[in-house]
Amino acid sequence: MAAFGHYSILVFSSSWSGGGQLLQYNFEDLLEEGIPFKLFYFDVKKEVSVATQLNISQVPTSIFFFKREIKERLVGATPLHILRKKLQSLLSECDL
Repeated sequence: MAAFGHYSILVFSSSWSGGGQLLQYNFEDLLEEGIPFKLFYFDVKKEVSVATQLNISQVPTSIFFFKREIKERLVGATPLHILRKKLQSLLSECDL
């Protein structure tokens, strides 16, 4: 499996986004399951420059990085089982 630390997920949301809060819980569940990735949250109202650089136009948006390269972008409150499958697939693709 890909080395921990090489895989990062950036989640862009806002305090008013119920979908963003659900997504946060889903990612935290995956971390508790032991799926190796680093997770970073950005509030689009507070981190305008980062959101602009990455063309965030909807919240929540999740961007999956492997070694600083974007591998996937998901928009919306993605269900836990889909996130799990997506992460497992991307991690196996990036297997060192």
